[in-house]
Amino acid sequence: MKLKKVLAAAMISLLATTALVGCGSDKKNADTGKKVQIEYWHVAAESFGGATVKELVADFNKTHPNIEVVEKYNPDMYKGLTQNLQAAMASGKNPDVVQMGYSFLNYAAENFKYTDLNEAFKAAGDENFMKDNYLPNVLQLAQTEDGKQIGLPYSVSVPVLF
Repeated sequence: MKLKKVLAAAMISLLATTALVGCGSDKKNADTGKKVQIEYWHVAAESFGGATVKELVADFNKTHPNIEVVEKYNPDMYKGLTQNLQAAMASGKNPDVVQMGYSFLNYAAENFKYTDLNEAFKAAGDENFMKDNYLPNVLQLAQTEDGKQIGLPYSVSVPVLF
């Protein structure tokens, strides 16, 4: 069940995150065979990707009966999500997976608890998962300066092109 939980977090990461922080799900559920619930915070508003996120989460939940991902929209894009995350962590009720912008990577690494994805996959028995499934230059976009993998980039944009 540990591998399924890690894969669930990675799947949601693939779909909509650039940084994983918080990471404090109820591990007891994974060990006892109960349904694992993963709270996923995102910035995809109804008018900007929210319907797709809901569809992806619903599809994932249908195909993984022992895992339930609960998506939660956070308004005011990444700044609002980061403020809400700070408050949640101060209260001890952190989400498991969050969508953060690249510009918040260092802030998240320095101020939030997070799970190094390489360590999580190693503990789950597949230490080469990241290396086998992602290009090194893509992985580097969500690594700390000391090489910890705190997220998975899922898209790269060009805001202005001349």
